Amino acid sequence: MRKSVEQFMQEFFDERVRFNHKYYDVFLQPNKAKSAERLESTQAFEKSAIATTRIDGGTHYIRRRYELRAEGESWIIEKTSYQCGRCRGTGKRPGSEEVCPKCHGEGWIG
Repeated sequence: MRKSVEQFMQEFFDERVRFNHKYYDVFLQPNKAKSAERLESTQAFEKSAIATTRIDGGTHYIRRRYELRAEGESWIIEKTSYQCGRCRGTGKRPGSEEVCPKCHGEGWIG
């Protein structure tokens, strides 16, 4: 039975935290890479899935979209994209119905 997308993503986050604690504290300034990324939503299909996450950073936040592919009993991250900072994911120029020039109407960059 295949691991759930939620379980896979949590294991991915946990492993990244372990990596960051081991290497970022050695090579970069302490506490630089400790923002917590949390899962907002998932959509699972037969052989693929999409996981959307959020990283809060005080007055701003970053949203990521992971495109996953089924691989045996688990998942593989095939692509990561970021929500467009200009249109905030709408695909429209702020205050207009024109296509956002940064993401070309996609709402995501990556």
